Amino acid sequence: NGDDGETCFLGSHGIGGDQAGSGMDQIEAGGGGGGLGGSGGDGGDALAPPSTSAPGGAGGVPQSSPYALVPLVGGCGGGAGGGPDQFTGNNGAGGAGGGGGGGIQISAGGAFLVGPNGIVDVGGGQGSGGLSGAGGGGGGSGGALLMEAADITVAGVVVANGGGGGGGSPGVGDDGDDGEWARQSDNLANGGAGGAPFGGDGGYGAAGATPDGEDGQDQGNAGGGGGGVGILVFNVNSGGLSTSNGLVSPDSMQVGNLVGTW
Repeated sequence: NGDDGETCFLGSHGIGGDQAGSGMDQIEAGGGGGGLGGSGGDGGDALAPPSTSAPGGAGGVPQSSPYALVPLVGGCGGGAGGGPDQFTGNNGAGGAGGGGGGGIQISAGGAFLVGPNGIVDVGGGQGSGGLSGAGGGGGGSGGALLMEAADITVAGVVVANGGGGGGGSPGVGDDGDDGEWARQSDNLANGGAGGAPFGGDGGYGAAGATPDGEDGQDQGNAGGGGGGVGILVFNVNSGGLSTSNGLVSPDSMQVGNLVGTW
């Protein structure tokens, strides 16, 4: 049986994706994507009518803004896909959920620069594809970055994107594809392909202007949901943040005032 993504930080800072059903009800549904700054996508439903269908795992819910990041937290994991295959007794396991991105705090007394070749990445992990007749795992949410300085310039890349959900198995003897790791850009992470005849595709991982992960595809062996975006917080002096020559994702970053003096 697949594991839960679990509740992250007692539910106050986002929730991990649920596993696909529970116990014998898991069959081959997809695991839910993790949520933190955005919602995780729901896992796809397992379509095995008339009496053995099962809902996919619920996607994780996001933390409410404004974000304090005190204590500093990381991202939330995706839930595992359902398995093994209930019709053949095959022991293929549901795909594992992707891990949530990490938590990083950077504080400087003066100016801080992320240079043109610099990358700060707290992206979520990929959901794994379902094995031999099982459902795909959910992608992990992006993590959290708290950056504090009098002046901050981003000329490189700063990202907290979600990972793609895993694809459901095409059938006994074949495995679904893993989703993509969160990208170091503002592009969505692709979900893993399922494939004919029974595999559902995993949902995309969130990035850029899209804060929520995509739901996994309903199928006999369903796809996992994509992970939601993480959280970016920049605390600076008034007018002290410049990102025009760099790339920051997601778009929903929070800019606050620098607290205290150095």
